[in-house]
Amino acid sequence: KDNIDRAVHKGVGGSGEGQIESLMYEAYAPGGTALIIECLTDNRNRSANDVKHLLTKNEASLAGSGSVTYLFDHLGIVRFNAKIPADRHDELELAFIDAGAINIVEEEDVTEIQSATQDLAKVSDAVTQASFQPDTVEFQWLPKNLVETDEETGMKVAELIEQLEEHDDVSRVFSNLA
Repeated sequence: KDNIDRAVHKGVGGSGEGQIESLMYEAYAPGGTALIIECLTDNRNRSANDVKHLLTKNEASLAGSGSVTYLFDHLGIVRFNAKIPADRHDELELAFIDAGAINIVEEEDVTEIQSATQDLAKVSDAVTQASFQPDTVEFQWLPKNLVETDEETGMKVAELIEQLEEHDDVSRVFSNLA
């Protein structure tokens, strides 16, 4: 009976066990490619061992805290499937900048607005008030510089990223691979 009670208690998140927590790992892949691996897990030891195993198996290594993140900018991203109309372009750009936009990138039929992480909600609200429907509102790690590699190394890194993303605990992987 005690074992069953403990299992039920753990399953509902009692005693801090069974809680989902966010973890971030930094790694170097072949060719000097930097990786940021974000995880959501209920067991940090399992996640750490699994990520380390995948890295080692693919000729990559875990890096110390802060040794990779300086190569990236942590930004808020708001993306919507439309271009800013030419007749209201200046007005809307100013509204987005007033809300906290750092950069506005328009490509074909998609507009991406980058902001500091603390301004993401304000920028998202400004986009909604401008009658656009945000497709994506999230935090991302964008590389400051991209790393060029040969095709073989690039394929190894791409395979590693795919294996990491297939893992149940890994939510996202960011890299500076060109």
